[in-house]
Amino acid sequence: MRLVISLVIALCACACVKTDATLVDPSARFAPTSSVELVLSEPTRPYSVIGMVDAQGAVGTTDAQLIEALREKAREIGANGIYVLGRTDQPQQQQLMFNPWLGGYQTLGGGTLPGMKAAALRWE
Repeated sequence: MRLVISLVIALCACACVKTDATLVDPSARFAPTSSVELVLSEPTRPYSVIGMVDAQGAVGTTDAQLIEALREKAREIGANGIYVLGRTDQPQQQQLMFNPWLGGYQTLGGGTLPGMKAAALRWE
């Protein structure tokens, strides 16, 4: 039973995405919006950039999970849309650990921690 619980926790941890927002004007507060549009090109309607949102995932996190995390964070700060500016992937080095049960060293981790940065837009 403990093994099953440990596996469920480990699988949930793999899909975790950390988000952060930096507001252009910290004194300006907006009510959370109901939906956030993913803008693929420069918007034609008037808008203002209210902040920058970042998402950093664990190894194996998909682009779709990162974009959904960006949308959720942008929704919380009152944005109507996000315009993805680029990737912020971070390489993660492999670590060596001595395993006393096997009597030798083994490697842990490694890979790339995927990330994205986007501008949070508010329609005027």
